[in-house]
Amino acid sequence: MFLSSGVGSATSAGANVAFASENAWPTPGGTIGNTRATHAAGPTGPYLQTRWKVSESLYSPGSPTVANGIVYFSGTPSDGGEEGAVFAYDTTSGERLWKQDNVPTEFRLPSESGANGRLGDPNSQPIVYGGSLYISCDGMVPPYSGDGLIGVYSLNATTGEIQWRRADLGTPVIGVTNDRVYFGSGALDAATGQSIWEIDSQEQLIGVDGSTLYTRDWDSASQTTVITARDATTGTKQWQVRRDLGGIGRTSITSEAIYVTSHSLEEESSLTVYALYTTDGSIKWQSPAPARGTAPIIEYSLNGTEEHTYIVDRDPYISAPAVDESRLYVLTRTYTDDIIDPVEQPDGEYLDSYSTLYAFDRFTGDELWRFETAAQALAAPTMADDTVYFICRYHDFPNEYGLSWGTPAMYALDTRTGAKSWVSAIDADSDSFITAPTVVDKSIFLTVQPIGEYPVIYALESTQCGESIPDDGSQTVRNDPATTEKQRTLSRSGAARLDPDSFPNDVEPLVSRKTHPANTGTVSPPTDHSLLSPHDFNWRSPLAFVSSIGASAGAYLTSHSLLR
Repeated sequence: MFLSSGVGSATSAGANVAFASENAWPTPGGTIGNTRATHAAGPTGPYLQTRWKVSESLYSPGSPTVANGIVYFSGTPSDGGEEGAVFAYDTTSGERLWKQDNVPTEFRLPSESGANGRLGDPNSQPIVYGGSLYISCDGMVPPYSGDGLIGVYSLNATTGEIQWRRADLGTPVIGVTNDRVYFGSGALDAATGQSIWEIDSQEQLIGVDGSTLYTRDWDSASQTTVITARDATTGTKQWQVRRDLGGIGRTSITSEAIYVTSHSLEEESSLTVYALYTTDGSIKWQSPAPARGTAPIIEYSLNGTEEHTYIVDRDPYISAPAVDESRLYVLTRTYTDDIIDPVEQPDGEYLDSYSTLYAFDRFTGDELWRFETAAQALAAPTMADDTVYFICRYHDFPNEYGLSWGTPAMYALDTRTGAKSWVSAIDADSDSFITAPTVVDKSIFLTVQPIGEYPVIYALESTQCGESIPDDGSQTVRNDPATTEKQRTLSRSGAARLDPDSFPNDVEPLVSRKTHPANTGTVSPPTDHSLLSPHDFNWRSPLAFVSSIGASAGAYLTSHSLLR
């Protein structure tokens, strides 16, 4: 299988898993199968520095996409209208190359004559394929003015000029490969936008592998998830299954399996990773990925005053998976308290919120290792060469207002052993949402959303000097190395490998997953199930309530739920 992305994406020989190429991250998930994996070498640390950062007057979900030396980014203004814009920046300097927010007359419908001619609100970051850029945008149906134009768009990746627009498809999730633009109910010619096949369906695209397209839907009658495989050439249904997978988070697709992160919908919730055979949708394996730490919902009183009492909802979270030749990586965290973390209990102690990065054997579902830290994971992991990266906020002690902003930081772990290679603070506001890392050519690109401000795109690179993170209590817990895992470990970087029977000081053997204390408890039912859900956040709301962080902590905390 060869997946073109302007500079190309491909599978490793015999590995049956798609990787982004070394010089591109062309889709929000890295590849058409959303594997969040690349052959590119990432930053080697031991610290990160900002090469450049830029900000635009708009709000936007997700990490930027990168190809051909260009960083692409899309978003919408903060005025409440459904309008949008796409930007292109030079990867080296951060210089803006072009901006596109206008739809020329030839691409507007007669019924849209009263509209303002602006691009609609993008539902994700752009996808790069060949020499073009593809994006799906929301918008109001004319004759409403002041809102952008809905549709699936193709833009010239070099100039930003619009090449074609389909206004009759709504705002579907799209994927581009095989010279086609796929969505849940059809396929378009990538060069012209003309329909190749369409079906009457509300299915949502979850990925494409080779000649097969996979979608999901929800059957409210049976309360099950419907997963369908179709021939990507004709749309013919190959198989369809209904699975009780609870609340699906995100998926990654390889030639042999669909990997699903999920939380149960039972009263006592649990987090699980499933692997389904691509041949028929049957379950290949399922493994628990419990969130560690105390779980109950608690009341928190700021400075002991009754007029500022808040409820902290300690819902467990599970991220989108990342997949390489032999492993699947997934992040969980105990709860999401986006600004005040940790939370003080009446006895003066702090709740033990943990984030855990799991590495599972992707063929058997066996847990190979896990990395545990008191830092709060903020987004899905990214696998690059022999390193897995993830972004977090490390806890600080609360200040005089009872607030703990935390320090944004990036972890880099060895994919084979789970040992921490390094952790570095990031020069970003502590009260920020931060997206998953985009790794291209020894650089990391991500989006930082400070509270009350516009998002900032960062380009990060290695440096020898930086801010150390205390990282107290973090550890790697690893399984018995005398397994086939040793044979499945692949490396393209030529980096030195640890002896299979030796471990770094912060690595200890894995206790049985059936008896480990972290796996025997229960967690409270979640209201959200993905660490990488751009539309779970109201990116426009912070400006409405933040005028002075220090002046009104009570109002700030009350407004905290708007960001969930």
